[in-house]
Amino acid sequence: MIKLFSEKVTPFTSSNLNIIQVENFDEVFFDVYEFEINGSKYIAEKVGVYSDDPVVSVPIVEGSSRLEAPFILRKGKFEVYYNPSNSKFLETITEEVDSVIELPVIKDEVEEELSAYNEKKEQELTNFVKLIVKDKLKALQDKVNTTSDLAKANLTKDVEQLAESLKLTLNSKQQDLSNTVVNLVREEFNKVVKVVDHAIDKKSKILDTKLYGQV
Repeated sequence: MIKLFSEKVTPFTSSNLNIIQVENFDEVFFDVYEFEINGSKYIAEKVGVYSDDPVVSVPIVEGSSRLEAPFILRKGKFEVYYNPSNSKFLETITEEVDSVIELPVIKDEVEEELSAYNEKKEQELTNFVKLIVKDKLKALQDKVNTTSDLAKANLTKDVEQLAESLKLTLNSKQQDLSNTVVNLVREEFNKVVKVVDHAIDKKSKILDTKLYGQV
């Protein structure tokens, strides 16, 4: 018998792979999965993929040893397959561990951890968007400064390409983003629109309405 998180389980040891098979699991955030063991919910971070199934990192207690191991996460009747050679030793336990909770299972604590993870990922997305917009602004400003015929320069196409890039970036995130991040993406896009709009109006006196509302 071993402990996965804080749950006692009796695993099959005939497999070369570590596998946790549960009735259902959900990707509750970027590469973070939630599933039930013995009626309690746990979360684990994805560390890889095996045959299209996620591989998650799971804490283990075996005897007096605290370990960590990758497990393939699959849907089906609850079963655990465990090969001790596929684990990493962390420390020796010198006291009873029944009261130790390896990962939070209380709803509020899970939400706090997911919130922190959310903030980190959204900050990474924010920095990425700002970098895209900064590069595009420089390229457009150079084009405006060196082009006498803006119709041939086709600045509208540049804006459409940027809008498509930003939309693809947002759509690649399967989970809901906060309104703050979505609004920031739109604000960054509007910086580029204003530069191009100003250049078109200044040089050709024609306001290009196609520039707006694309993100």
